[in-house]
Amino acid sequence: MVLITGILSVMYLLGSFYFFSDESIKRQNLSCSIISGILLAVVPQTILQKVQYLPDAQWYLTVGIVLSMIVFVIAYLLRNKKEELKQYYRNMLYRSGTLLGLCLLLLIIPTGTLVHWQYWDNKEFADIATNYYEHPENKTYKKQYKDYQDTHSPTGRLLKGDMLKK
Repeated sequence: MVLITGILSVMYLLGSFYFFSDESIKRQNLSCSIISGILLAVVPQTILQKVQYLPDAQWYLTVGIVLSMIVFVIAYLLRNKKEELKQYYRNMLYRSGTLLGLCLLLLIIPTGTLVHWQYWDNKEFADIATNYYEHPENKTYKKQYKDYQDTHSPTGRLLKGDMLKK
């Protein structure tokens, strides 16, 4: 996930002028491409924050929604200004709309639900992880999370005594 979102961010940051244009790179609004690329480069990183269950992920997603909404609204308002740039603004609408939709979807899905989807086969750990991710400042949840990881394998099996010593 880190690699994919990193590549996507770099592509938007450095190559937005290419990804929004249609057959010819000359048919575009260069200043709009640069600004949109900078704004949309941040959005995949906000999505990554939520998927990694990092604290304040909801706030970062809100920033991602605002940034992608800005690009979406600008592209929507300018889409019929010039006929030769119609495809350019359509591409911008598709890309910003997709990122906007993904951010909105992740914003409304609670962290606990994502954790339970990820650990669908280990309900005990899913409950422990949900408590820890939703309340990272709580020392009891943190200790419970660490203890479970120290005594269980990634699949949820209890480690044997000789494996615990390693």
